[in-house]
Amino acid sequence: MFGLDARIALSVISGASLYSAIQESKTTKNLANFTELSKAWEQYLLDIGVTLPKDSGDLLKAKNLVSNIDNKSGWNGPYISYTATSDYVLDHPEYLDVHFFQALKTENWGDTTTWTSAGAGEVCSVGDDNCSVWIQFTKVPGLTIAQSLDEKLDGGDGYSKGNFRVITNQTSPNYYIYHVASIGNL
Repeated sequence: MFGLDARIALSVISGASLYSAIQESKTTKNLANFTELSKAWEQYLLDIGVTLPKDSGDLLKAKNLVSNIDNKSGWNGPYISYTATSDYVLDHPEYLDVHFFQALKTENWGDTTTWTSAGAGEVCSVGDDNCSVWIQFTKVPGLTIAQSLDEKLDGGDGYSKGNFRVITNQTSPNYYIYHVASIGNL
């Protein structure tokens, strides 16, 4: 009987270890996605000298990362291998889509509230430490990975502050949001 109990206990421990390894792999994959998109934005900035153009609100023209739709001098892309579904949306292979936007980093937003807009028509400028560029993965299922990402990126400070935020009040699954750069730090 003891041998059977030991095998059952080992199976439970092995299953828990496997689940943990899978969760860690998903967290690492999301971090890699954020890094890849951040590097694409940064290379565009280095080549062009300014951040992505902005609409009348706070969305940035992400399509400029895959094609030179605004005929910018110095453009040396494509900077990322995603497909643009509109001027402001990139198709993500796993989630619904990806947006870049400007929002205030100093404000507490996330969890059940959306970002604080940098202001319709307002242009963030070099030296403005409050204005930041963010990436949003839309409709990411579940919060298990979000908790792990928050722990890795912000020491588990919650979804409404820090470099990693999650919007959870949407009617569909969650939105992961990652801080790319403060405009004032450029």
